[in-house]
Amino acid sequence: MPDEICSCVNNENEHIYVRIKINHSRENKIKGFYLLMTNGNTYSDKQDEFIVEKRFLRILSDNNISFTELPINQEE
Repeated sequence: MPDEICSCVNNENEHIYVRIKINHSRENKIKGFYLLMTNGNTYSDKQDEFIVEKRFLRILSDNNISFTELPINQEE
């Protein structure tokens, strides 16, 4: 039973959305964009900025894609 509880908690955390900006070189941005678009729900409202599920941060990190986490609600 404790395993089921842990599983539910992990699933909830996976569906938390964050805003990120992919940094640096054009190659880094292209690879990061490709990884985000081929792995699930991704929304982009500005160039090089994406709203993604928090679990995607690990995918980017594992592939050495440099990014900056931004506030989810930017007021400009």
